[in-house]
Amino acid sequence: YRGHQDAVSLVLCDVRMPCLDGPAVIARLRQTAPGLRFCFMSGGTGTYTPDSLIAMGALRLFLKPFDMA
Repeated sequence: YRGHQDAVSLVLCDVRMPCLDGPAVIARLRQTAPGLRFCFMSGGTGTYTPDSLIAMGALRLFLKPFDMA
């Protein structure tokens, strides 16, 4: 992100990932870019509720699997 910050207008981040989960990744990115726009995606939100993810500032939560039709 740091190397391309000026070209990034939106971050799409999975909620559940190994090591850092999506909310932790977004929190770190927001230290550098407080106005960062982001959406979450997930096949299962784990301990997070959809409402809590939106309350973190996510523009939207996309649920997997995606319907590409």
